[in-house]
Amino acid sequence: MKIFLTGSTGLVGKHLLRRLRQKHEIIECSRQKGLDILDKEKLLRAMQGCDIVIHTAAETNENARDVRKINVEGTRNLLEAGKKAAIKQFVHISTMGVYGSITTLIREDSPQKPINAYEKSKKAAEEAVREYQSFFPITIFRPTLIVGANAYWKKIFEMVRKGYPILGNGKNSWQLTYVEDLVSAIEYSLGNPRTYNEDFLVVSDEEYSFGDVINAVAHLQGVKRPISVPLWIGEWGSHPLSWYARVTGTKALLTPYSVK
Repeated sequence: MKIFLTGSTGLVGKHLLRRLRQKHEIIECSRQKGLDILDKEKLLRAMQGCDIVIHTAAETNENARDVRKINVEGTRNLLEAGKKAAIKQFVHISTMGVYGSITTLIREDSPQKPINAYEKSKKAAEEAVREYQSFFPITIFRPTLIVGANAYWKKIFEMVRKGYPILGNGKNSWQLTYVEDLVSAIEYSLGNPRTYNEDFLVVSDEEYSFGDVINAVAHLQGVKRPISVPLWIGEWGSHPLSWYARVTGTKALLTPYSVK
């Protein structure tokens, strides 16, 4: 098959590329490769002859000025190009974040109540994808926090190594998704009628706590687990950090919502 892969230089995209190019022809789409999902004309030309679109590209910084433009308009551009190119399936990588701050068991059909700008943009992107399922089959994946070698986890390792304190007692649940497991799920869906017009949550069987994760990261680096501090300290400090991030358009280390 000929597959159009967005976000091919990102965490999920790189792993998908490594796995899929052994069997399929892959057209890479990323800014680093000179193909932007906001460029409608280039998208349509590059997508000609493709059978499947796998859309992993996204702006995850809720403070980015173009978060909605990239995540919603960019997705619509891909869908429209896919319609004109007569693709046979659109695989969309969303996020568990579309459910917002839910503390109960989540199912695919649980109410979506996104809170921050990133989560809201991903919900809107899902809605756009569903509008096109009369033109081609769609498959939507919602992974939990993805584990893999990227800047996010590098920062966590660095903070633990430097002894930055952790917020709270560490007992809050942190269910994760290993990147290769997500890649396997995506690969299984390709051209598979059992996954057409379906939504899937992707999550590991094991349920970890935040403390478990920090303990593992500390152990791997041969350092002591950082001390814990009360939540109110994080809540107090998150407001100026969040304000600064909004003003500068950067990604906040802490926000009131992320502390919660």
